[in-house]
Amino acid sequence: AAAERPADYGAPCRSAKMQVLERVLPEWQAGGHRVLLFSQTRMTLDMLETLVAGTLGLSTRRMDGTTPIATRQRLLDEFN
Repeated sequence: AAAERPADYGAPCRSAKMQVLERVLPEWQAGGHRVLLFSQTRMTLDMLETLVAGTLGLSTRRMDGTTPIATRQRLLDEFN
């Protein structure tokens, strides 16, 4: 359960991959690049979203198994 998780659960300091993202995403944005991040779990997407939108303040679009089919094309159009 969430109550059992450490306070720094999902924090970049706990993951080398998140630390790399924390460094390169702002550089890529400054260069005009767009990024697609994929994950096999929604929990990992939650952590990525917290990093990208919350910590780094970058805009995001999220699509996972709970995204209504009617919404998916709009998200793709917004990205492209």
